[in-house]
Amino acid sequence: MSIFFSAYGFVDHEAESIGTPSGQSIASGSIVCHGCRDDGKRQNRWFTILGFGKIAEAMRDLRKGDPITVTGKLQVKSRRTKTGEDRNEMEIVVDQMLSARLIEPTEGE
Repeated sequence: MSIFFSAYGFVDHEAESIGTPSGQSIASGSIVCHGCRDDGKRQNRWFTILGFGKIAEAMRDLRKGDPITVTGKLQVKSRRTKTGEDRNEMEIVVDQMLSARLIEPTEGE
């Protein structure tokens, strides 16, 4: 299952490069998004982010704690842990990304 999704959060794990035989640039990292439940308590959600090409190259410049907004396809993957528990992991295949670290300041006159 996948849907189009946007998320604002902070870099949790810095991106790691994944090599492919064809030489395509791929990077994988994770972000954490903070929210509130109905009872007012803080609730965090973690997402794996996956980028290709220029997005993958830009992801490598991000550092833990950097604020980031990503938009892309949300994929929910089910897996079973070593202890036998079923888990759902959320992954965003990034189409667009915005981070203050990636914006270069322009010089004044």
